[in-house]
Amino acid sequence: MAERYNRDDDDDRPQRSNPDRDDDDRPRRRDRDDDREPPARRPAKKGMSTGLIIGIVVGVLLICVAAPIALVLPGVSKVRTAASRAKESNNLKQMGLAAHAYHDSNSRLTNGPYAGFASPNTELSFRVELLPYMEQDYLYKQFRTDEAWDSATNRPLANTPVPPLVSPIDPPGTVTTRYRGFVGPGSVFEPGAKVNMTSIVDGLSNTIYVVMADDGVIWSKPEELYYTANGPLPTIGQKSYSGGTLILLCDGSVKMLSNKTSETVMRALITRNGGEELPPDW
Repeated sequence: MAERYNRDDDDDRPQRSNPDRDDDDRPRRRDRDDDREPPARRPAKKGMSTGLIIGIVVGVLLICVAAPIALVLPGVSKVRTAASRAKESNNLKQMGLAAHAYHDSNSRLTNGPYAGFASPNTELSFRVELLPYMEQDYLYKQFRTDEAWDSATNRPLANTPVPPLVSPIDPPGTVTTRYRGFVGPGSVFEPGAKVNMTSIVDGLSNTIYVVMADDGVIWSKPEELYYTANGPLPTIGQKSYSGGTLILLCDGSVKMLSNKTSETVMRALITRNGGEELPPDW
């Protein structure tokens, strides 16, 4: 009979190791992640900050915008100056046309009844006489021509702006005017003289009727530029435009009078019967 298997022989068989035993000296499979080196941190790229980028963009935009503006501004200034001169010239021409129309109706120029230039005048300005010929007849009819400019009736009317008498370099609605005449011996506005075209023996194109002055006066007030043969010349509009001032001659034409005009030529232009000879290019 075959010998029965003896369980005690099991003790001689190799025993299965317990995976939970600590004394297991078999090599274990190490996890891949345990052997992997931690990735090296990449150095941050050094770039421009947001503020710097914005500054560069803004700078480029400013250059693109400011450069054309800088080139355009001088041209714009010249255009504005030319437009202002054209408007100034048109105002003076309107006064010239009104003066000639007045002369045709009254056989004299609007020199006004100036009592004298040594004391303040108390009459109305010659500009009041021009009103009906500058489409301002309604305003003219409200004046009391037998009263002074600052009477109770006339003074409030002086606060009415008259567009043809307002220089374009002054704000719209201004009640002062820069368009003034010379009052003195031999001038068109000689006190007490009734001047007509035939009495301007020096020539209509060689005699000033109105000049543009630096300082404005109330348009209805007879405050003009006082002239004497031996005294200093009155100041005219040398500050209004660079290089000269606009003048209205008795023939109705407008001309730019240079700031370099000599005193001799200036006196010849102020007087109507001095007999002076003017250079052709004055």
